[in-house]
Amino acid sequence: MGPAKTIEAVPGAEYPGNYHDQGFHPVHLGDTFANGRYTVKHKLGYGVTSTNWLVHDSVGGGYASLKIVDAAHSPGSQLDVLKHLQSTYDENEQGSQYVMTMLDHFMHDGPNGRHLCIVAEALGPSLAADIEELWSNEIFPPKVAKHLIAQIGLGVRYLHRRNVAHGDLHPGNILLYSPQIASWTDEDVERYLGQPDVRRLRSTDGTSLKDDPSRPKYLIPSPEESSFLRHCFENPHVKICDFSEAFMPTLPRSRSLATPHLYRPPEGLLGNLPHATLEADIWALASLFHVLFTGGYGIFHGDYDDDILRAMVLLLGKLPEPWWPLWDKRSETFDVEGKVLPAYKKVVPGPVKFLDVSAKVMGDREERKLFEELLRSMVRYEPERRITAEDVVESHWFAKYCGIVL
Repeated sequence: MGPAKTIEAVPGAEYPGNYHDQGFHPVHLGDTFANGRYTVKHKLGYGVTSTNWLVHDSVGGGYASLKIVDAAHSPGSQLDVLKHLQSTYDENEQGSQYVMTMLDHFMHDGPNGRHLCIVAEALGPSLAADIEELWSNEIFPPKVAKHLIAQIGLGVRYLHRRNVAHGDLHPGNILLYSPQIASWTDEDVERYLGQPDVRRLRSTDGTSLKDDPSRPKYLIPSPEESSFLRHCFENPHVKICDFSEAFMPTLPRSRSLATPHLYRPPEGLLGNLPHATLEADIWALASLFHVLFTGGYGIFHGDYDDDILRAMVLLLGKLPEPWWPLWDKRSETFDVEGKVLPAYKKVVPGPVKFLDVSAKVMGDREERKLFEELLRSMVRYEPERRITAEDVVESHWFAKYCGIVL
């Protein structure tokens, strides 16, 4: 037997190497799940631990999304959190409409193991999608950004009232929603998602691959999103999704914080948080708000943890105990008091702006002042000093500029 062949990657699709024992479940168009109830019609996307599919529900009579978790992560706490949200759901509570709703769940046995399958409302692209065709500067218009921020803020408050820390708040986990999707016709699916782009798997040396039940015969890249985006932004409505990193105190087990580093608080960069927290969510939420106004820049940005920590100290001052001595590279930029070293001042010649939002986006001086005050209160170093999600939606900026009626 010769060496195993390397499979060629398909741009826009999951890595072929994810199909293995305890990995992804191989899916083909037309496959059915839950004793034939759900039929796969199109690919919606994929994540680190799952693939997502548009399915037709023969019982409900409409379209839904089917998330198939890899076998290794299927025993996690995600289902416990979703069941808790399902049991405490209150359609009359403000914010409930901005959190994804689980419609069904089941386990599916496949060649790579046992997979958790979550059926939810069919949703659109995420806020990480390329919006250049809609807005050439790739920045949301101020009115749209505020509309999105208001919904996300209310959604997080709804979660926190239920003691659920999301643990992974970033644009990729905020998905657009259109109530029309559930009742789409086949023609609508093609209009907004196009025909599925079926790409047969090939080896990198160009030779054919033998059929292997552990992997699909083909991959399907995530659909081209411009038409779908345009449809969703006619009346933008978002939902907070992906509870694979979420935590609540009643869980029998937990996972360490897995928020993308640009959205992590200092205790998540320098400590080893055993699980997501409400306070870490608030820090991530502040960066998310900033991103929606700037087209991609968080409050503290950098390619590496040291760059992010450096940005924190430049903007907020010296890190308090116990984190300051835990940062090994602090002395490369700062003295013992947290002041910038003379040599580094040449690299950063002037004061660093906390709020990097252009005047075109937020020209009103009072609004800029109130928005900065809000963000600063959300990114205080000490977790216990950060404001709560309740405080966020009751803030002066929310009340005056987001049109929130509480």
